[in-house]
Amino acid sequence: MDCKKWIYFLLAGFMAALVSCSGPSGQAPVQGTTGAAAALQAQTNPAAETTALVTVPWASNPMPTTVQSTPSVTGAPATTAVPITMAPSTTMEAASGNADDWQLILVNGENWLPEKFSVRTAPVQNYKVDARVQKPALDMIAAAKEDGVGLLVCSAYRSVEKQTQLFENKIQRVINQYGYDRERAEQAAAAAVARPRTSEHHTGLALDIVTPSYQNLNDGYADTDAAKWLKANAADYGFILRYPKNKEAITGVIFEPWHYRYVGVSAAREIMSRGICLEEFLREKTAR
Repeated sequence: MDCKKWIYFLLAGFMAALVSCSGPSGQAPVQGTTGAAAALQAQTNPAAETTALVTVPWASNPMPTTVQSTPSVTGAPATTAVPITMAPSTTMEAASGNADDWQLILVNGENWLPEKFSVRTAPVQNYKVDARVQKPALDMIAAAKEDGVGLLVCSAYRSVEKQTQLFENKIQRVINQYGYDRERAEQAAAAAVARPRTSEHHTGLALDIVTPSYQNLNDGYADTDAAKWLKANAADYGFILRYPKNKEAITGVIFEPWHYRYVGVSAAREIMSRGICLEEFLREKTAR
């Protein structure tokens, strides 16, 4: 082998080793990050990429990089230059097949909000919820107050249009910061902001609840009196901790001690007492 070929093979081997030790744009890949740290990593290092997969810090199964070619979200802001690609929606019914089980509607990355979904809202503090959830939410807040615990709603019902705007804004920030192409930026943005029609907030059944003395949406909130009171008492008012710790691989969402979801008193008591998540409850309910 002549000198030129020898130098070429040395350089090729060096470059291969360099690429294998780095993530996107030469950044170290994210591994084993959970909770608030995962949320922070999702902001600063939106996706740790291998040859064919985008790794979401809290998920056991990486998401494929291929984005399905489907219609864009209706009602997107006028500033959206490129349509947001969407997966086809799943026909979403309560696990029992009973349309009256409205409180058990499942909205997540695999079960998308129906195109013609609508909800009648009513106020809770400075936000809106499904009108049928107003009384149990207010009763829960009042009961906590009697126990000396302040509950502060910081987010509730959110329209698809609003979620589209939030998601698009995140995509643009990723593109501006990392120089990703549109497809890769969408996948990275989805690690931190729910795609339109995949957020429970669209249903009016989900509330993000903090406390006046601690309003940060991170793992530290779990140690507050408000978070402890909610975990112990929310089920009596029909609410569950929607995204528990150690259920990330099932829910696809990091531990969120502030996110509570109305499912009805009976279902809530079973879910919370057994330490399961909504997906597990509905799966069992369907199998019965």
